[in-house]
Amino acid sequence: MKKKAVILILTVLIITTLAIYLAASVVRTIYENKNLQREKDLSIAKAASLAGLEKAFLILNDDFKNSGNWSDGDIEGISITPDPSDKEKKFDFISENLDNRASFNVKIQFIFDALGNPYKGRLWVYSTGSYNNVSFTFKRLALASHVYNQTQNKYYPDLQSAVNDAHSGDKLLVAKGTLIENITINKTLTIELGYDYNFIHRDPSIYQTIITPQDATLYTLEITSGNVTLGGGKIE
Repeated sequence: MKKKAVILILTVLIITTLAIYLAASVVRTIYENKNLQREKDLSIAKAASLAGLEKAFLILNDDFKNSGNWSDGDIEGISITPDPSDKEKKFDFISENLDNRASFNVKIQFIFDALGNPYKGRLWVYSTGSYNNVSFTFKRLALASHVYNQTQNKYYPDLQSAVNDAHSGDKLLVAKGTLIENITINKTLTIELGYDYNFIHRDPSIYQTIITPQDATLYTLEITSGNVTLGGGKIE
């Protein structure tokens, strides 16, 4: 009788131990699956955020080429007026629902100089991507005058526009940040990367300029004719 009781107790203990182990395994599996799902959702939210940034920058570039001023109250038909009394204010800019149930919402924030005047070609862009209740926000500086033709005293939003408008022998200064474009040069130019946003101080180690291709199947920088003196920065 005592033997049977001991065997019964041992059997119960074994079953209980197995049940606890199986329950822990199930809980761990559920937790791991939730983490994997969250990582997937976060990855999609980041991709949506980047899509918002790309669209916002395309709109901003088009507007600056047409008007030369982001602070004039109208950005490609979107009515947004800077408010000097609230310099931290973020304005709704664009939003979109994407095909895969993801979405993005983009806000912009004007940047003011020491006198309280908004810069014509400089503002912050905040793009929030969302998917399955997971959100992620990228913050990027939009700089319209990324390139300065020192010879002609002209400003440009991208390097290719500056190259197209330049005369042979001109000197182009490029501010820090990332330029996403494929550039073709057919004239003699001096191009200096690594300037601050005011094109006064140059130090490529501090004001790093990166040029990365918009189309990876093409050359980032192609020189078809002329001589180009290029210094500083990084070309991918």
